Formats: sequence, C-alpha cells, structure tokens
Amino acid sequence: MRPRRGRGLRGRCLSFGEREEIAVGRAAGESMRSIADRLGRSASTISRELERNLDRQGRYRATALVPSVGTKTSSRTTLYAVRRTMYDVITRRLGSNPNSEAT
Repeated sequence: MRPRRGRGLRGRCLSFGEREEIAVGRAAGESMRSIADRLGRSASTISRELERNLDRQGRYRATALVPSVGTKTSSRTTLYAVRRTMYDVITRRLGSNPNSEAT
C-alpha cells in the first residue's frame, strides 16, 4: 500500500499555535478532552502530544520539537557537538590527550 500524499495529509500535524494552546489549557488545568474539542482535534492526539513532550518534571513544553523557529538545524552538527563533549570528558578523566605524540 502506498503512503497517502497531497490534500489527505493537510492538518495532520499540530501547528506551533495549537501546541501553545495545549500548553495554555494544560496550565489552566483544562482536561484533554476539552482542549481537543476547542482545537477540533481528537482527544488521543492531545494525549499523545502531552506524552511525547513532557520534560523531566512532568510539565508540557510546546517548544520541545521546535528548537528554534525559522532556522534549519543539522543533526550532524548536534552529533559533532556530542562527540566533542564526550572527547573532552574522556580526555579530562584520562588526564592526557590520546592524539598527542609521546616524547
């Protein structure tokens, strides 16, 4: 079966504005069903969104999936930053630079 394309996918993803509305409703103590009714979405969509974007304290963050609005980020840049951080930690713990030549 082929994936659906075109007009059938419009409105499938939550917009940033909808995510903000979820955050406001959640902060006000509104139920998932009432938030869903207000946005014209299914309650299960709101439930999944809340589950996916909770921080460690259990608070919903509307910006969890949007690191910076209007800019394109590269996953490779993040990968290099993680590798560099790991390299720094390892060299600090070992006390020397493994790439330097021993004299």
